[in-house]
Amino acid sequence: MPELTEDFMVRALSAFKSHLEQDSNLLEIHVTGSAFSVHLQTKEDLETTDGSSTIFAGSLVQLDYVETKREDGQPPIGKIVGPRRIEAHGKGEVKDNLYPFSEVNLRAMARAFRVAVLAVDPIDGKVEKLIVRRNLPFGERVRGRIYVYSPRMGGSVDVNENGTPLKR
Repeated sequence: MPELTEDFMVRALSAFKSHLEQDSNLLEIHVTGSAFSVHLQTKEDLETTDGSSTIFAGSLVQLDYVETKREDGQPPIGKIVGPRRIEAHGKGEVKDNLYPFSEVNLRAMARAFRVAVLAVDPIDGKVEKLIVRRNLPFGERVRGRIYVYSPRMGGSVDVNENGTPLKR
């Protein structure tokens, strides 16, 4: 699995600018070194990417940012894929789990990658993913969990919505 880097996060966020508004209601953000996925509730009816059906307002959809590496050493080519309809799983109400995009500072969370690597394995640790969602049922605030891979013992570090590392 490719390492998740702050540079990848910046490129993905730039690509999402025209797809996410500050008041977009998100359910979850899931980022790896090769894909940045956002689960959100639609505000209006949308056509699927192949034009085969309509996704109605209030539905949950997933948008993905993916990159294709270039062999000539140039920056990768990124694109947004979706929307595609998704189903929610779990016992809670979807509306209770939603949060506005403006509530999270993803760039600050990406800057916390270095802290997570230092906390888990400063020699061989690599950030493998970031998941951002509400911390229900333990609290209503949004939390990010940064997962670090290590050949010795992997681990994770939680950050608040502003990227500040938290004690567990």
